Amino acid sequence: MAYKIVFEGKLKAGRTHAQTLQTLADMSRISLEKAEATFFSDKPVTVKQFDRLEIAREFQVRLRDAGLVVVVAPVAETPASGIAATPSAGQIFVRSTATVDQSEEPINAKAPDVTPSLKMKRHTQVHRRRLVWVAAAAALLLLMTGGGLSYYLHTLFDSSVPATVAQAEQALFSQETIFLGHVNVAQISRLERLAGRMSSVEELAAPYGSRLLNDLRRFGINPRIDVDQIVFALNAVPDGGVYLAMVILGKFDPERIRQFLEETYETTTERLNGTSVLLFKKLDRVTCAYSVERAAVIAPGIVLISLPDRMADIRQALNNNTVSDAVDSRWTAYRASHLASLGLFKPVQAARAVPGMGGRLLQGMQTQMASVQSVFLGAAGQILPPGLKVEMRVNTGDKQWVADTAAELRQHLAGRTAGKSRVVPLFMDRLVVDEVPGQLTAALTLDQGLVAAANEISNEGWGAFMSVDSGSPGSRPPEEMVDTDAGPYPAEVDLADLPAYESRHGERYAWRSGPLAATVHAVRLTPGELVEIELRITGRQIPNVPDADIGGSGTVAITAVTDRQGKALLRDEYCGREINSEPAVLKKSDGPAEIQAFKTIRLKSGVPLAAVAAIKARIALDIATRTQTRVLAIPLQDPVIKTDGFYLRFKQVRGGTVDYVVSGDRSRLLSIRGLNAARRYLRSTGAASF
Repeated sequence: MAYKIVFEGKLKAGRTHAQTLQTLADMSRISLEKAEATFFSDKPVTVKQFDRLEIAREFQVRLRDAGLVVVVAPVAETPASGIAATPSAGQIFVRSTATVDQSEEPINAKAPDVTPSLKMKRHTQVHRRRLVWVAAAAALLLLMTGGGLSYYLHTLFDSSVPATVAQAEQALFSQETIFLGHVNVAQISRLERLAGRMSSVEELAAPYGSRLLNDLRRFGINPRIDVDQIVFALNAVPDGGVYLAMVILGKFDPERIRQFLEETYETTTERLNGTSVLLFKKLDRVTCAYSVERAAVIAPGIVLISLPDRMADIRQALNNNTVSDAVDSRWTAYRASHLASLGLFKPVQAARAVPGMGGRLLQGMQTQMASVQSVFLGAAGQILPPGLKVEMRVNTGDKQWVADTAAELRQHLAGRTAGKSRVVPLFMDRLVVDEVPGQLTAALTLDQGLVAAANEISNEGWGAFMSVDSGSPGSRPPEEMVDTDAGPYPAEVDLADLPAYESRHGERYAWRSGPLAATVHAVRLTPGELVEIELRITGRQIPNVPDADIGGSGTVAITAVTDRQGKALLRDEYCGREINSEPAVLKKSDGPAEIQAFKTIRLKSGVPLAAVAAIKARIALDIATRTQTRVLAIPLQDPVIKTDGFYLRFKQVRGGTVDYVVSGDRSRLLSIRGLNAARRYLRSTGAASF
């Protein structure tokens, strides 16, 4: 029996038609207009079909969490002609078939004077005629299937792009270009839809994806639908900085793009060379520095972003239908065969474009990269075996460097393959090093077999890196550590019964209310001669405290610091680390029912500590009043826990490692603990959700 998920056009309580339509459009990867015509046509629409009822029910719950009202209905089965299903003992169904030779005439219609030899001759002729037709039909079917498959695969892995892409590369590329990149969003989205990502339960639990995608969708912009091609370049500026320029091609509404930029950035509108240009910049909330001011020209089907003084040249290059040789022809050929590609054209300057540790590492490799002319990175679909091919190509004029580096890489790969690991060879077998004069290529094929082994590869790699047990078969079992502080969570809590805060060991505090207390932990003078006060807020005998690496029990926000006359002394801060207005999170501390938060504030310039008469704060406690405890036996039979708005799936339990995925309302989770054979809690050394 098969079961289908049916959407009947009904709305969930509290959700509008527009919200439901947007959710359907996002999940189906179609436009709002097509979603309206598809799902609200006064006819039931089958969203998905499953072979098992429990899977259909699970999918129904995920859709309900995403805001959709759907029903599960059985799929009517149509009996096949000439097939009878007969039940036998043990509820095993046996199918028997009865066929009739349609080429022979009915017995009662045969002439009595037909001899057996004539009958056999006629039967042989008919049989041969049927074989000819069967062979012809098979050949035709093979031809159609082969041609259709060839067309399908060509369409599926087609990486061809409009001529505008080459013109955009030419327009963005300059002597200051460090990186040049291209993303074929239209083809990637097509592959994504064919792969059926909508069936992912984790995606349904959090259907809006990243924060950037969520912000874009608030303005009616869905990159998977509205964007076709992206060409970008990271260019250097004389003062040592870098800026990003790009050309975006698609089917978006220009006004929505403008609204998004105006809300996200500080913007002004000017006319440059007769064209309306939107200038925008953004304040970095950590460094307090403004980004390089860039300009955007927004028109139907295209968005140009670059420096204001480069905008005229970019527009002229885009309007020029001829493609020059300004961009390396090797890059053009490489980009044409990949869905996404990135070219590094100034390797010795790459450290300027990469922040943090990565930039310092690249800076240290400048000597080794002196002979490298360019480096290309790309990803492309592969037919056999089906998968994704990730590739790096190094172009250089030093042929000896290519030969020496290729030999070193092959030797290193051979050594890794010959090791004791059972999984690393799967990775190494898919990594190929190739060389031609002046060019070194390393390609890795990501297929189903490698993806299936990815968890084990990660487990072994991190285990070796951190010098802990990886949980591999045959390895020594991890030493059992019992957590003596851990106890069960109470099923119900009455907040009116929370006990008052009690000091310990002569501890003093400046403020106390209910189970909370606050004190001045430290006073410092910053390099800028500002008075800095660090407060410590502590809560004791707090029930249902989440583990510190999972969540918190509330927040502390400083609202005012005043003198005796009520004058404000708190410094106004809009950027920087841990600014005055940023709340601190109350997290689990040393004891099993103790929470703590530290909050640092700075006074206005020239204000002494003695001037402070009062510090006001807003403390919000977040305590679960009801809890549920689920105990799962190992090995896991049902690795999924789900409630309204919350989804938890255990991916793997091996050795002393538990891999899990959390989505939806993550605040619902308090702790994940292991139990030994005596049902005592085991101590955890860390937590992560992937």
